[in-house]
This record gives sequence, C-alpha cells and structure tokens, in this order.
Amino acid sequence: LAPVIDPQGIVWCLGASADSPLNAYDSAGKLLFSTLGWLSQADHVAFSISREGGRLAILLNYEGQLRLYVAAIQRDEKGVPVALSVPVRIGKSEQLASSVAWIDETTVASIARSSAAVTYPVYLQVGGQVKKLSPVALAESVVASGVSAASYVLDSSQELRILRSLTWINIASDILAIHFAG
Repeated sequence: LAPVIDPQGIVWCLGASADSPLNAYDSAGKLLFSTLGWLSQADHVAFSISREGGRLAILLNYEGQLRLYVAAIQRDEKGVPVALSVPVRIGKSEQLASSVAWIDETTVASIARSSAAVTYPVYLQVGGQVKKLSPVALAESVVASGVSAASYVLDSSQELRILRSLTWINIASDILAIHFAG
C-alpha cells in the first residue's frame, strides 16, 4: 500500500497481506514503531493517518467483505508512536469497496458500492452520521479537505472529478493518485 507521512514527519508503511505489520519510520529510515496485533485479522486494503497524526483509519478485507476501522495512535512525550488503541468499526451499514481518507477530525471518506454495483463516495463520521454523495461510475478513491469543502474522486480510468452541486465534473485526465496534504 502507498506509504503515508504524518505531520511529525513519520513515514507509515503497511503491506497488503494480513501478516504485514504497520511500521513507522523516521526521515532517516530508522524503525520507530511496529505493530501487527488486531491488524493481522484480515488483509489490508487501504489506510490513512489523520491530518494531525493522532488516528489511523484502515480498510480490512474479511474474506471478501470490507470493514473500516479507526484507532487512536498513542505517542510518547517526544511524539513517537508507541501503541494503537482498540479499534472501532465504522460504516457498518455501507458495502465499502475501496479507499480511505481522513477529511476532518472525526470523518473518514471511502467508496461504497450499491447492490446494483454503482459506486459512490461516502463520508463516515466516527460514532455518527453517514453522508452518501452522488454516484460516480467506477470510483476508486475520494478526498476532500473538509466535510464542507469540495470533494474529489478518482475513477478507474484515471479521470479526476470534482463535485459541483450534485454533478461530478471531469477536471483532469491521466491522474494516478489523489491526496490532500495535512
């Protein structure tokens, strides 16, 4: 999976297989933290570190069923990760398909799939509401800089779209990945 750099400059790495630990490295490549624990229960599909570096969101594949979990990242007095909290599952009512990205302090964005195989972005508030956005054909990832900010979706044909009112507008082609910096 693609690595993530948090605001403290720590590089987080996680492989796709269930036996791959979550590792955190400093900018020189020194391993600071490694954990597998509850992450070993299923294959890893995607993960995200919140903008301030305090929370992990991870999409796990349990024999074909994707489940989204969030957990706090516990750090020592120097800001070095030392543990993950017990995870909380969010988005239980949605059939998640791919992607995970923090969009604010309490909301994670993902891509869901309807029973008719239509993909659409969802905003999942930890312990709260689910907001479904307009469908996007073959959506793969979604990002936003906040719940009220513009939403962007990347589809499988590498088309980048922005949500305007209820319509997704193509704004760029040949895009490989999307991400908002912390």
